[in-house]
Amino acid sequence: MFRHIKQIYHIRSAIVHGDTPSFEKIDFTDIYEINEKTNNLLRKSLKIFIENEIDSKDKHNQIITKLDLK
Repeated sequence: MFRHIKQIYHIRSAIVHGDTPSFEKIDFTDIYEINEKTNNLLRKSLKIFIENEIDSKDKHNQIITKLDLK
């Protein structure tokens, strides 16, 4: 999950800063696949937060671990 988010962020940063994103080291075949994967990761993350009712006592690393394990 982290690798995909990092790749998506790299593409986003290139576009925002006026560069042409490089797809050479990216695991995606096209922009539609990137969009679909991003939407799915966001939905999955939100669902995990809601289902687990993560309270404010959880530390950042614990939340990330919970997300990565699902």
